[in-house]
Amino acid sequence: MTEEEFDEKFTFKQNHIVPSNEDKFETYGPELDFVRLPENENHVWTAVDGDEGELVFVSGYHFVNRIFYMISNESHNGENIEVIIEFDRD
Repeated sequence: MTEEEFDEKFTFKQNHIVPSNEDKFETYGPELDFVRLPENENHVWTAVDGDEGELVFVSGYHFVNRIFYMISNESHNGENIEVIIEFDRD
């Protein structure tokens, strides 16, 4: 899935635990407890470091190379989706 398709299909819940984190949830503590709730299972996305140092959003809960989590309003239905996020390094 391209980044544009991803942005069109998915919107994300705001972090109600630490609002300053916007739509990102930490990998520990109460934020992780919220991410791991059963009702979030098909809505969890893991931001990971890619092989080339890029940021990749992966559907589902992942542990290796995780940076943060996000919870989408729309279900990914357990489908395996990866999205490489392009950003300027300047």
